[in-house]
Amino acid sequence: MITVKNLNKTYNPKKNPVQALQNINLSIPSKQKIAVVGRSGSGKSTLMQVMSTLDKADSGEVLIDKTNILQFNDKQLDKFRAEKMGFIFQNFYVDDTQTCLANISLPLEILNMNKSARKRLSLEALERVGLEDKAKSLASELSGGQRQRLAIARAIVNNPKILFADEPTGNLDSQTGWQIIQTLFNLTNHLGTTFIMVTHDITLANMCDIIFQMQDGKIWQIDKKSNTKEFNNIIK
Repeated sequence: MITVKNLNKTYNPKKNPVQALQNINLSIPSKQKIAVVGRSGSGKSTLMQVMSTLDKADSGEVLIDKTNILQFNDKQLDKFRAEKMGFIFQNFYVDDTQTCLANISLPLEILNMNKSARKRLSLEALERVGLEDKAKSLASELSGGQRQRLAIARAIVNNPKILFADEPTGNLDSQTGWQIIQTLFNLTNHLGTTFIMVTHDITLANMCDIIFQMQDGKIWQIDKKSNTKEFNNIIK
């Protein structure tokens, strides 16, 4: 369970302040698929970044299993993210100069895992996303869809408890984007991962269990969907 209490975030507080988050309160059950939607500037990406500790809140709490992770120091946060979280971004953020295998093993290096274990888990992650034949290929040699699959493999190599995705299909054509969503949903179902996704695509949002709609830094509507079982049957 993730619980957010009284979360606030203001950018440029001393000059031209922009209140990106205004007293956000929400609860996310474990193993659910969550969509955060809203217009540009609504605060949806800021909410994800603060919840995942990639950005700092001005005040409030983010409780994961009743522990306020916003109280962690930098070393504790690095360890917690490496052990419990995965991240997928619109722009992939893979290292073109490294092989696919090297890209994936980075989170495991942060955990000081030995080389043989890193290789084994990284190869398993590549196989899960259908890139098992690309282990020795440079990331620069991959297509856009393959690069996003590589980013997904890196995000799930540590079997994360929570997976965050910011517009994961935003840079892909519709067919490739659909394939990526199929991969993400199948993986999160298999791993029992809580999946939190920022998206502007309402069709994609409707495939999730819960939709948080944001406006002006506030959550103004929460929708609980009933069609997710049908969708999950489609993508199996």
